[in-house]
This record gives sequence, C-alpha cells and structure tokens, in this order.
Amino acid sequence: QQEVFKPLGMTHSTYVWSPSLNDILVTGYNGAETVQRVDDPAAFSASSLLTTAHDYARFVIAMMEGRGLLKDSAQMMLTAQIQAPKKDIDSGIAWGLGFGLEESDAGEYFWHWGDNGGFKCFVIASQPKREGMVYFTNTQYGLSIAAALTAAIIGGNHPSIKWIGYDQFDSPKVAARKELYHVYLEQGADAGLAYYFEMRNKFPEIVNEDFTNSFGFYLQGHKMPDAATAIWEENARNYPQSINPYSTLGWNYIYADKVELALENMEKAYALDTTDTQRLQHITWLREYLQIKQQPAEVPGELLRKYAGKFKKRVITFDQAVLYCEITETGKIYPLIPFSENTFAIDGMVWERLIFNVGESTHQDTLTLSFIEDRKEELNRDA
Repeated sequence: QQEVFKPLGMTHSTYVWSPSLNDILVTGYNGAETVQRVDDPAAFSASSLLTTAHDYARFVIAMMEGRGLLKDSAQMMLTAQIQAPKKDIDSGIAWGLGFGLEESDAGEYFWHWGDNGGFKCFVIASQPKREGMVYFTNTQYGLSIAAALTAAIIGGNHPSIKWIGYDQFDSPKVAARKELYHVYLEQGADAGLAYYFEMRNKFPEIVNEDFTNSFGFYLQGHKMPDAATAIWEENARNYPQSINPYSTLGWNYIYADKVELALENMEKAYALDTTDTQRLQHITWLREYLQIKQQPAEVPGELLRKYAGKFKKRVITFDQAVLYCEITETGKIYPLIPFSENTFAIDGMVWERLIFNVGESTHQDTLTLSFIEDRKEELNRDA
C-alpha cells in the first residue's frame, strides 16, 4: 500500500482479502463449475493480488515511465536476465525481473499472464512505443482470446502469446475439443472415449498428449470426473515415457483421496526424472500418510482436548478420544490421524496436515495448515 498502491493511485488493489470485498469481487468460472469466491485472508506474492484492469494499467504505465523506482531498478526489471526456453518459437523470449520480455518485428515489449483457474489475464506493453494492453477475465478460457485482442488493439507479431501455450479460440484443437465434448455430453462417456480413439487415429497431430491432458481438465471442469480420469489413464498408457500424464493422474488421485494410485503414478513420473526433488517430497508425503494410517501415534486425551476450538476456517472437535476437523468452506468433517503429539493428518484429505501450536494461554494458540505443495498457512484461535 505504501510503496506501490497509494503512490500510483491504485485505490482498488489489495493483497489481503477482507469481508468488505464480498460485494465487489467477481466469481470465476472453470468449465461448468463456479469457482469459489476469493476469501483467503493470507497474502501470497504470486497469487493473492486483488485488483482491477484499470488499477493494473496504472502500474504498467508507471513501469513504462519508470515512476516509483530508482532508475537502475526500473532498467533492470525490463532488461533480459535469462533467456526463456524456446518452445519451438524462433523470436527471442527472455525474463527480466518480474516481467517477460519479447523482441520481434513489432518491437520490444514486456508482458505477463495470470492463471488462477477460473481467472485469466494478460498484459503487454512497450516502453519505447508508450502503448500497451491489460485485460482481465473470469473464465478458464480467458486466454483463448489473447492473440485476437492483441492483434486488434496493438497489432504486430507477439511471440509471447504463442510461448505461454494457451489454445486460441479459433484453433483446430479448440474445434476438436468442442466436437469431442459434444459426443460425451450427448452420448455418454463410453461413446465419448470411443470417439476420442477415432479422432486420435485420424488427427494424431491435433489429438496428441497435450490435447488429451487438457481435455481431461475440460471434462473435469464440466463435472465429469470419472470420464476425466479415464482419458488421463489412456494418456498415460499411450505415452509411457512422458512425465506429464503420470503427474496429472497422480494429482487427480491425490484430490480424489486414492492415495495408493496417487503414489503409484507419482513414482512412475519420478522414475522418468530422478532429479525432481519436489516430486520426491510429494512421494515421501504420500508414503508417510499411508504409514501413519496403519500406525498412528499415541497422544494423551488431555492434550487432544486442548486442541479443540475454532481456528478461522478449521473447527476442531474432540469426541471419544478422537479429534475431528470441520472444513468451514465445505462443512465436511474428517477424523484426524496423529503423526506426533502436535501434528495430524486429515483422514480423507491427504494433501493437508494440521500442526497445533499451544501458547501460554488459549488466545495465543495457533494452527498451521501444511500442504503437500510445500505451502503453509497459520490460523489464530478465535477469541
């Protein structure tokens, strides 16, 4: 607020959600599902900025003018620090400090995109030309119009749009996806899968690994989780030497609480790249969960009682020597499995663990949510 928002007049911007925003925040859409409204009070530098296109345009203009920064800092942000992977793109794509950079026959531009599920956005601007474009959308398909909007508003060739890799609305892949989905919708999952095989044989350059992976997410977003799993399983069978199909299946099974299948697919992905230390951490997490379900730690009942209470979005109750956790966002209640005296797995939510921190008095107690993605969030006990 002090260094950026107020000096630049960004009066509708914050990194921290508050109840006062409820009436003005839009809802994002991910396929047929309504994405949950933003209601997380924690601030995350990479993902929790709540703003408007108008406010963000003020920030982009300040970048073009070098306002709010030391001259050297502004220059470094828009100077190539590292070359980006080519991704079959000839024109130069690099990263400055925070922004992507592109050079093409259209000139020099800085750019970036945002992807938070049902919220997509894109920004591109040229410091020498003093022109730019910012657009925000509340749909998972928002980046499918990036090329058309940029061509209409700025013009010229912009390789950054191809580099980020989102199918555009008029591409053959999007047409194939619509045609295939229509079969799933009208004739059912079995007929849809059969037609997928037919399309893959006829158009292998379109219905490839990437298409199949993204189509699974499309089915999932349209409330067809079993059909999505089936298409991802087929992708793994068809591309046994590719990491991504196993990784997608692994995460799918994690959030379906099918831990053995999640572990199996994560291990297959890791076997193809044993340098991936983050995936190894995920595998360790899953193995620990399975082990602790078989051999939970013993925790005295009097200590368990101390943990009971409300911690913002987690309500902990104690009943017959067992702790339970209610997820306030969904109203679902899960038993807790003790790892140790203060750390618990959630039976049915393998991706999250709870760590209780007891203070000198109850109002100093905190609950740490630890997630498999190596993220933590601390909640205070309600007064």
